[in-house]
Amino acid sequence: TVSLDAESGALTMAAATKVEATGSSLRLAASGDITLGAVVATDVSVVSTGGKVVTAAAVSGNIHAPTLRLAAAGSIGTGADPLTVTVSKVSASSNGAGIYLVGSSGVTVDSITVTVTEMRSDTTTVPVTDGAQSTIRTDANGNIVLVATTGNIVLTEALNANGSGNVRVEALSGNVSLQADINHIG
Repeated sequence: TVSLDAESGALTMAAATKVEATGSSLRLAASGDITLGAVVATDVSVVSTGGKVVTAAAVSGNIHAPTLRLAAAGSIGTGADPLTVTVSKVSASSNGAGIYLVGSSGVTVDSITVTVTEMRSDTTTVPVTDGAQSTIRTDANGNIVLVATTGNIVLTEALNANGSGNVRVEALSGNVSLQADINHIG
């Protein structure tokens, strides 16, 4: 597994960089902002406890993974520059300005848990688990934008936009299947 942790600051990837954990899990964590280049793994968790998650300039494919778990104090992507992902399952939680995701294939909103093995300074290892997160949720008037350029979008878990945030779920060349609620809680 790969685990990158900026415990008291930002985690910044240049646009041309890639972090890859083929056949394994990958976790990116920071207390500040996380700027993404390319990330490739089986399971990916991105956690910003005090900032936002954004894409580096000129990156057209941020995350390639069967499962993706995103959590941020601020926004995840922006309206002008959403995170671009190729994933099968996703969950996301933002306490800030919204969640903006564009998928190059179909996607299912589902419950996701990601575990990585972290190596300590004494070379011992410990499992680190980002627990089950089962929705796409915003607080503080954040928008939710989930677009699939090909394939279907399946909501097996709820979408919750709190405050004055708006919700857009769009499959450009597929279907949208609602198996859970979409809640706009004003």
